[in-house]
Amino acid sequence: HVSISNSDVEGGEEGIADNGNCDLDYGEDNMDEDPLFNDPKNGDFTLDEDSPCAGRGMGAYDDPPMGPANAGEMIEALMDTVDALGANGMLNVNQVEFIMSRLERALDFYNNDQIFWTVWFMLDFDIRVAALVFWGILPRDEGHELIEASNAVLRQIGEENAEAGKALQLSGDDLVPSDHYLTQNYPNPFNSSTKIAYGLPEAAKVTITVYDMTGRQVTKLVDGYQPAGRHELCWNAQSNPAGVYLVRMQTGNFSSTRQMMFIK
Repeated sequence: HVSISNSDVEGGEEGIADNGNCDLDYGEDNMDEDPLFNDPKNGDFTLDEDSPCAGRGMGAYDDPPMGPANAGEMIEALMDTVDALGANGMLNVNQVEFIMSRLERALDFYNNDQIFWTVWFMLDFDIRVAALVFWGILPRDEGHELIEASNAVLRQIGEENAEAGKALQLSGDDLVPSDHYLTQNYPNPFNSSTKIAYGLPEAAKVTITVYDMTGRQVTKLVDGYQPAGRHELCWNAQSNPAGVYLVRMQTGNFSSTRQMMFIK
C-alpha cells in the first residue's frame, strides 16, 4: 500500500506506474508542477522563491516547515538513501556497510565539531561509491546521485564554516604545519584534473608519485627540495585511462598514500 499526499508528482496520478501490484492511495494537496529547484544539476534542491511548492504544508507535522537542513541532517538523509539501496536489493549487506561506515564516521566527527575529519570521511565515501560503480556493482545513475548528495553535504559544511575559515586564513598563525601530511585529493572522484595538498614542517626533499593499481609508475608530480609550509599541486589525468590510482608522498621517514578515482 502506498499513500501520496502533499507532494509534487510529475505527471500527476496518471504518471505513477504501479504495474498493477500496488494499492495506491492518491491523497490530498498533490500537484503536477515544475518545483523550480535553484540548481539541481549541482545538487542544490532548495526551492526558488517563486516555486509552487514554497510555503505548502508538509502534511506530516502541525508545526511550520523547518529551515534549511544542516550538514548532519543531510548526512543522515544520505544514510537513509544507502539503506534503501540495500532494502531494494541493489546492494548487499557487505556493500551497504562498505559505504555506510564512511557516513557513520563522518556524522560522528561532525557532531563533535571535527570538520577536517568530517570532510575526509565524506570524500572517502565518494571514493567507495565510485569504486562500486567502477566494479559494475552499483548503476552509474545511482552512484552519481549519491556523489551529488555527498557534494551537497560538503558545500553545506563549507557554508557553515565559512566565517571560521576566513578567520583562520587571516590569522596567519598556521602557515607551517607541525607535522607532515598528504591530504585526500579534491575533487574525488574527478574527470579531468584534481588538486592534492601536502605539508612540510621543515624544508626537505620530497617525492610525490602517482601509480596505477598494478604498481606501475604513471607520473612523478614532485621530485626535489621543497620549503617548509603548506603546498598544493594539480594533476591533470586527461591522457590516462579511467580507473583507480594511488598517489604516494615520501620525505625522510614519512610516507603516505591516498586512493584517487578518475572517471571519464
